[in-house]
Amino acid sequence: LKLLPARPVVPVIGTRSVVRGRAAMTRLFFGACSCPSRIRAASPVERVPPAENEEEAQLPSEVSRDTPMDGEAIGTPPASSTVACVAGDLSACSTRSSTDDSESEGTAGPAGRAARLPRDIKLRRPALGIVAAVRMGGLGGHSWHRPTVPGTAAQSAEGADLSGIRELLAMREPGGSLWDLGDFAKEYGDEAFCRRLLRKYDGDVRRAADGYAKALRWRARNESLLTNRQFVLASDFRRLGADVDQRPVLYMCTKNQLLSSAQGLDQILVCMLEAVDSMPPGVEQMTQIWDLEGFSLRLNYNPSPVVHLLEALEGYFAERLHELIIIDMPRAATFAKDAIWPLVPSKTRQKVKFMTAQQAKVHAQGAFLPETAARVCDSIDPNRDRGLTLEQRRATWLHVDRAGHWVPLAV
Repeated sequence: LKLLPARPVVPVIGTRSVVRGRAAMTRLFFGACSCPSRIRAASPVERVPPAENEEEAQLPSEVSRDTPMDGEAIGTPPASSTVACVAGDLSACSTRSSTDDSESEGTAGPAGRAARLPRDIKLRRPALGIVAAVRMGGLGGHSWHRPTVPGTAAQSAEGADLSGIRELLAMREPGGSLWDLGDFAKEYGDEAFCRRLLRKYDGDVRRAADGYAKALRWRARNESLLTNRQFVLASDFRRLGADVDQRPVLYMCTKNQLLSSAQGLDQILVCMLEAVDSMPPGVEQMTQIWDLEGFSLRLNYNPSPVVHLLEALEGYFAERLHELIIIDMPRAATFAKDAIWPLVPSKTRQKVKFMTAQQAKVHAQGAFLPETAARVCDSIDPNRDRGLTLEQRRATWLHVDRAGHWVPLAV
């Protein structure tokens, strides 16, 4: 046995070996560097036999446990097995259990320490010149990386949300960009609204701030409508009930459209406001059904009202839409979809579902409360009965009012 110098010089590693082992070495090496204290090997007593590859450098299998090596890794893993980290030839990387220690437990001195170290373990580290045998716990029970504190990710996300909420709320304070708005507009921008905006924009505070400003300014412009909730009856847009998760379900059919889409926008907004008011605690979204049977191009040639509705859905009613079901979209309505679709955010597009009347009925049976599903079917069928007049269909326009009663639709 030949003693090694206190700081042995590491020979150059063969090129082919380095190329073969670069990927796995990176994983093992950077894992070792994340441990909390310094790693030291056993005393130098023996050398590893020459490698089969002549280009491969021959390195000692053990270095001084008392003298730290230049550039040695940081960390002191548990001492129940031996891990070899090979920078060049990865076939030499191996793990030995602590049985080697027990077999040579009675042997003292350098020879005993040498007997406890497996001869086939070769440890190399590129560039920094470290050769070390790492005695650590079984790989199945220990990790090279720093332990993750439970709840750290959730706490970090919550802290980011709180920071974003404070930033949005500060926009209403003196010196903020929305300080000029009245109290009616600013009172809507509470913490709950800020959370919905941040959820909508995946925590992007800059985009959420833009939506926050647009929503509060929209509220200021529509104060009269939001306060009085008066509108001209322009269609059968109404609330039919709720789904299995207690989300309100709204329905309308273009065959029953009485006025242009621009004149019917107020009715849609008021119905959505009443739906929000009817939401039980813990519910924040609604489902809308647009039945395009009997679509009139004359009443809907101007797509701007739909654009204004989309603006309200993305701003003032942010994260209020669970899904939008469009039934039997005719070819005549394709132009409106093509004009508006590029303006619809990708997250909102995923909530839009195109169905036939039969598919919508089946969907209602599984997604809505039984009473609500029956009302949806009872609303779809009369609109496809060519023998019924507008007045006869109008007699079926029943809805759930603010008090929760099933009554005829009237202004």
